[in-house]
Amino acid sequence: MNSKDKKTYFITGASKGLGLEFALHALRQGNNVIATARKHESLNRLSNEFPSQVLATRVDVTNRETIKKAVNLGKITFG
Repeated sequence: MNSKDKKTYFITGASKGLGLEFALHALRQGNNVIATARKHESLNRLSNEFPSQVLATRVDVTNRETIKKAVNLGKITFG
């Protein structure tokens, strides 16, 4: 994939269910994912399988500050 075509996705609930499936699909397409969950350790599968494409971080979607922090960290990590 051309680096111009690479996208970065912010996916909440990426540790299971639809969030995990969306994350896996994006990663298999060569994209980056800011994968979030309430429990950071639940994202180990994604981090281990796609270490250079995943930023795994804890986010509480009811707490605006944790969301801002994750977005800013994603900008630093993936540009």
